[in-house]
Amino acid sequence: MQTKAPPLLPLFRSRSLALLLAHLLLREEESLESVSQLALKLELAPSTVQRDVELLEQTGIIRSKRAGRTRVVSVDLDYPALRELRALFEKVYGPPQILFELLSGQAGLSEAIIFGSWAARYKGEAGPPPGDIDLLVIGEDETLDADRVYEVARVASERLGREVNATVLSENEWRNDHTGFLDTIRERPLLRLSEFSSGPCGRVG
Repeated sequence: MQTKAPPLLPLFRSRSLALLLAHLLLREEESLESVSQLALKLELAPSTVQRDVELLEQTGIIRSKRAGRTRVVSVDLDYPALRELRALFEKVYGPPQILFELLSGQAGLSEAIIFGSWAARYKGEAGPPPGDIDLLVIGEDETLDADRVYEVARVASERLGREVNATVLSENEWRNDHTGFLDTIRERPLLRLSEFSSGPCGRVG
């Protein structure tokens, strides 16, 4: 059972509760998902998700209904502070979705990864609040536009209210270079943007 406060937003009682809220609030469209679907996407125990769903339903932030034999969950669009709550979660938990959105369609992009302290806190590793966001963009030398990647980082920095630092590498560099910097990145928590759009999804680009 996850009971520790989430490092990115410790005012919540547990990381699982914050992840569930972020998943539901940051989707572009209202969605109906079962507890088992949510547990699978968030990599949480169904019992943990069920507990958090019940709490959030009691507060009025989400609602549930029967769909056949399954109970499905969605955000309650009539919740009075929904806009403010979404704005808070976009700032705190929104970097993967926002960066995915801004990078989508980038020619030559193979993979995009958040690393460093922000990724570590998202994954639940304790530590001081992250001051910025480290973004690694991997692609094909001939077609990946590095200038556009840096522009994406600038736009994301303005939207998120914190600096996004982009590093651009070729596929060959990421696979074969073993400098101290890259080896350190590989050994620490990584958050692949291919897991995010309006929730877990496929390949970026």
